[in-house]
Amino acid sequence: MLSAPPNPRPQPPRSADRGNGDYFIPPTSRGRAIDQSIGPAQRYTMDAPRYNPRDRNSDIQVSGAQVGSDWIHDLQEWWYAHRIYPPGAGERGESGTVQLHLQVDRTGKVLSVEVVSTSGSKLLDTGALATFRGRNLPPFPVNTPENMADINLTIQYILTR
Repeated sequence: MLSAPPNPRPQPPRSADRGNGDYFIPPTSRGRAIDQSIGPAQRYTMDAPRYNPRDRNSDIQVSGAQVGSDWIHDLQEWWYAHRIYPPGAGERGESGTVQLHLQVDRTGKVLSVEVVSTSGSKLLDTGALATFRGRNLPPFPVNTPENMADINLTIQYILTR
């Protein structure tokens, strides 16, 4: 007599979807149910900072080095791989925009990072700093003569229902 094959173990939802920038939050948080009476589960949106070299208000501004648009694209891809929405901020319903200033050497090492404009949430500001502090971004292109760049980033943490 053959026994039925075991039921496959359910897989947890993916924590991040690179395609549209949304983060799925499972229906429980530390064992507590999320109140869905006001809508579906919360979703965190964190697209890569946008870049337009002709726009002075671009989300990414680089000075001190001519790194080129390919490096900017690599920086955006790095963001997709390392972005986080601070868990406590999501539970508290916090969203906001934080502006950072980074100093980066040609190897991509982040030498310093500071908040230039706060989001109004200590958790979001700290999360943005932690994403970059002491990290290694993509190295500059080989043909970049400068050894250091100043980067101003605008990161938008958006909590939607």
